[in-house]
Amino acid sequence: MRIFFATDIHGSEICWKKFLNAGKFYGADVLILGGDMTGKALVPITARPDGTFKATLLQQQFILKNEDEVRDMERRVGSRGYYPFRVSPDRSRSTTSSGARATSNSPRAARLSSATASR
Repeated sequence: MRIFFATDIHGSEICWKKFLNAGKFYGADVLILGGDMTGKALVPITARPDGTFKATLLQQQFILKNEDEVRDMERRVGSRGYYPFRVSPDRSRSTTSSGARATSNSPRAARLSSATASR
């Protein structure tokens, strides 16, 4: 029996997809994913009054002009092992002190929002 073991994906969608395909690629019968599976940080994507969005990723600020740019940012955030979530400016300020409870169109962020809402 061949076993493929991986760890420390830290919420990275890229690493998760590689892990899922590793069995076939390496001829493994069993896949085991060890610890450090969750992401490292929350990244708010804040709606602005002018219809744009603001996000900060790796200490760089981005102004996103349309839905396509927001979706692209959500993918970039997720590929780094972080959790994107869309939020209003008021909610962004309250989230900073109380935890992520915003809603989102992103499936990953929606799961995060559901998990934190049940606390």
